[in-house]
Amino acid sequence: MAEDKVGLNEEVRVGKELLQKETVSLSDSVIVTKEPGPVYIDPERFEVIPKEKAEQMQKEGDRLKKEYDKKAHDLYLEMCRKSELGPSVAVAVFRDLVQESERQAVNVRTVDLFLNDWSDNFRQNLERGYFKGADGRTLLDVLKPTACMCVGAGPSLSDEQIDLLKGWPGCVLCVNKSVKRLLERGVAPTVITALHSTETVLGSFQHDIVRENLHKSYIMLPTTIHPDVAKEILAYADAGKVYWFHASCPDELVPNLDNLYQSMVKLPVIDTGGNVGLFNMAVSEQMRPKAIGFIGMDLCDPKESVRTNVESLESTFMYFPEDGQEFVLSKVFRGYLQVMMDWYGTQVKRGLPIEVINCTPVGMVYCRRRDWIPYMTVKDFVTKYI
Repeated sequence: MAEDKVGLNEEVRVGKELLQKETVSLSDSVIVTKEPGPVYIDPERFEVIPKEKAEQMQKEGDRLKKEYDKKAHDLYLEMCRKSELGPSVAVAVFRDLVQESERQAVNVRTVDLFLNDWSDNFRQNLERGYFKGADGRTLLDVLKPTACMCVGAGPSLSDEQIDLLKGWPGCVLCVNKSVKRLLERGVAPTVITALHSTETVLGSFQHDIVRENLHKSYIMLPTTIHPDVAKEILAYADAGKVYWFHASCPDELVPNLDNLYQSMVKLPVIDTGGNVGLFNMAVSEQMRPKAIGFIGMDLCDPKESVRTNVESLESTFMYFPEDGQEFVLSKVFRGYLQVMMDWYGTQVKRGLPIEVINCTPVGMVYCRRRDWIPYMTVKDFVTKYI
């Protein structure tokens, strides 16, 4: 018992030392144990991984970070030399590029963790004939809504918000984690999406209320979805409403993977953005509605959720006194926010006549509503866009 206590105290000491550092890399993610030598912890799953694999992942992440840090530094100097741009603008761009380097590092780890799962799932789904009859159409050929509401599964999603969607004639796009909850409130989602390749997604569809109502919704599935999830959905969904696509993988990480999948099954290749809610927003844009709203997309954790693992050590604590909000941004959420910023910036640059409205009353997007995506309550949104 005494030996266990000593080991725990040592872990706490190491954790405190890591917290005092400005940044924490994968090579810093070492927990002292009673086993000989250091143990490397995977920052996504918080599981032990071999030292060689950890070093390989770290090397690739460092390479991408150096590449983007150099771009950030060069652009910073260039912008500072231009008299029409103040230093605050240059600093903002510099920070954006540093965030991009973080997102690339997350992509490297994601591919390393799940590439085998993607390949195995695709093979099994192909062998089971799940893609049979898929003709490459997308929902864009079917749905032409006036407005879209993308429903996430963040802690801020409330029953009151969901109730306001009852009878609303717009298109409701829902992530798999929120399907049961919407149906229990009497809202049948227009579109349901599931992206992740693990079988944990299966739990979202194994409820009686979901099985009884699944045929009412259009379903969007990547070809790399877990075969057990595909089997469950296809058993209860309307076969004519299931739309398959290939989830795009960055060519610089896995060259020609997209081409390989498409050569075997002719389906659209779509960049999902890594997050189901963000994917639904991108799909909504292609439908060319007048407006896109989103709820339950906090893209942050409550400050109480901080854990003593690597993810927490790499998190950023945010405080907005004027809004009375405190929350935590993990490296993953920072990456998702960058995806949203890039997507929204593209909308503005292209001058598309689509209003993007945040209806999520918490998080970074809400707190930046004055200079970024505007905020509107769900009640006001569904009243204005009918």
